[in-house]
Amino acid sequence: MSIWHTREQDPKGKGTNVVFHIPVPVGNNDSGIPWNQCIRENMAPVPIPNVNSVEEAGITNGDILEVPEFVGYDSTSSTDAEKIAKIQAKYVERSAELIAALAFKLENWGDSA
Repeated sequence: MSIWHTREQDPKGKGTNVVFHIPVPVGNNDSGIPWNQCIRENMAPVPIPNVNSVEEAGITNGDILEVPEFVGYDSTSSTDAEKIAKIQAKYVERSAELIAALAFKLENWGDSA
């Protein structure tokens, strides 16, 4: 499975539209509900077109989050290596932000008290 897909390049070379594949943590929230179940039942994830069957299964099962993102470059003359490094850095940043936000939002989801 890839961690990101390129959707399209900005025609002026200022950035790239990508879709990140962020793994959902294994384990349960504070109510004992598996994180992937929390995702499935709260977000109803639907894969973008043209993903392979393994990625599609992970997304629909709530094991992977697909996150569209525009990644801007420092310069229109950035090298391919610089562009890839920028995308990878944004992936790490967005992964941490998203998992923290979901953990906060869904930490007690399913609690029947």
